[in-house]
Amino acid sequence: MRAIVLSLVALLLCSDLGWSRGLRRGTSPDETVTRRKRIVKRPCPVKVTLRSTTARVCPGEEFVVSWESNDPTARVDIVGIGNNLPATGSQSVIILETRLYVARARGASCTSSDTSLLVTVPKNAAAELSGPSDVAPGSVGTFTAIVTEVESWTVTSLLGNRIERTETAPGTFRLDYHAEREGNDVITLRAERRCGDPITRSLDLLVGITPPTISLAVPSTLTQGSTGTIVVNASKISSWTLTSGNPVSQRTGGNGTFSITYSATSTGVDAVTLTATTSDGSTLTRTASITVNPSTSGGILCCDGTRSPSCFDCGDIRGCCSSHGGVCGCPKAETDPGSDEE
Repeated sequence: MRAIVLSLVALLLCSDLGWSRGLRRGTSPDETVTRRKRIVKRPCPVKVTLRSTTARVCPGEEFVVSWESNDPTARVDIVGIGNNLPATGSQSVIILETRLYVARARGASCTSSDTSLLVTVPKNAAAELSGPSDVAPGSVGTFTAIVTEVESWTVTSLLGNRIERTETAPGTFRLDYHAEREGNDVITLRAERRCGDPITRSLDLLVGITPPTISLAVPSTLTQGSTGTIVVNASKISSWTLTSGNPVSQRTGGNGTFSITYSATSTGVDAVTLTATTSDGSTLTRTASITVNPSTSGGILCCDGTRSPSCFDCGDIRGCCSSHGGVCGCPKAETDPGSDEE
């Protein structure tokens, strides 16, 4: 009997042991009877915020950076402002270039995560305009505009002609100018920038109108007492005048081609100047030189048509041509009637 009881007890013990082992082998870690206690690190409750009165400033422009922590006892460190600052405060700041401010608050038991604030300073703005100086009526002229770091920009035509723009690269634009109206046009590019006055660029443009022109042609050398021909060409002007040291047959005129007789009475280099006035009041000038050489057959010209046998220089005409009606070959000549020169 005792043996039977011991056998039953041994059987029960083996069954209980096998059940507990099977339970441990067949369950997941989360379903085990005995579980480990996990340690979870909680985030720091201390926080800090950063603010600025503006996100963009010009170089040297003053603005205000302010900060505030939810922990009134915390101390705040801000890169670019200072360390060990009170939990709440503000600071006036002047910068010359873009700056990143980084803040953190130190509480009694922990330190907050970093908070950042970016304040940008715009780069130098630029604007350029290029293109042809004239466009045929009814055609399309191509211009180029380059703009960088500007807030906005416009391009206009003084004549009111249409201009279409297409961006061909970052900051580079093709301007298609439609020459619908004729005349003297001005294309103006105006760029607004964050810092400073607007940038203005202008180009003068001629649409279908021939500009005023003048030309002057003279003989390079003449012999005293001879004559030469000066040719004046003028177009699209109001009037012209011709000045020279020696006599000319015509000194004023208008549009057209003019052949003018030049009398080589005085020796030396004569500067002949053509000056024209246009319809808008502006002037055009052309200058050419004529060298008048002394005659090899005689001296300066006398008023009776003969030449002095001894006077060759208009710089000293005392006693010259006194018996021949005086000197007519020099400007503002004064004869000496007391001379007996033939």
